[in-house]
Amino acid sequence: MTTSSASEPVPVPIRVLLPGDQEVVARLWSRRQARDGWRYEVDLPAYRNGPGDSVEPAEYRSWVRAPDHVRPVDGVSCDAVPTEYLKPPRWRAGRVGRGQDVL
Repeated sequence: MTTSSASEPVPVPIRVLLPGDQEVVARLWSRRQARDGWRYEVDLPAYRNGPGDSVEPAEYRSWVRAPDHVRPVDGVSCDAVPTEYLKPPRWRAGRVGRGQDVL
């Protein structure tokens, strides 16, 4: 099941934990439930070389594991972020030995 919205998604700020106890505020674009937890699609702020000797801002989009590598920003709700949930398992009815049904 995926939540839907009539308009384009608007990212919300979220804290991303980096190696070396660094923390940056990134933009959260979507969330996806996985069998072993959640993944958050974030844009991390970065810089890249520009023309000549200039440096320009950039963003690096990546999936990170939640809650291991993300923390909420105080006062910010993630309710409007597109969220993809795992589909419920499909159960099949069948026979197991001596007429017992298995769901």
